[in-house]
Amino acid sequence: MLTIRPAMLQDADRIQTIAIDAQMFSEQKAPFLGNMLAQAVAGEQEGAHWLVAHDETQRILGAAYYAPEPFANSTAPTITKSSSGSRCFPRSNHDVLP
Repeated sequence: MLTIRPAMLQDADRIQTIAIDAQMFSEQKAPFLGNMLAQAVAGEQEGAHWLVAHDETQRILGAAYYAPEPFANSTAPTITKSSSGSRCFPRSNHDVLP
């Protein structure tokens, strides 16, 4: 049976190993995961969460990270009316509502 819980700082090495084994990151690039975990645990990343799944022996078998993603630029989707119904189109932040 798996149990899911919030990740703790001492989980960082195992999370890194899982990411490397899954070929998500190379051994050279994976250490940033520990920094991300430390920042999330310290409350420095608003809305960021790390979870781990472990078995009965407490061995961590998986990990997940999730956080809200801010807009990357100054555009936001808006709803506009068209003959085929409502569609989303990017427009400037100054004209968010139709």
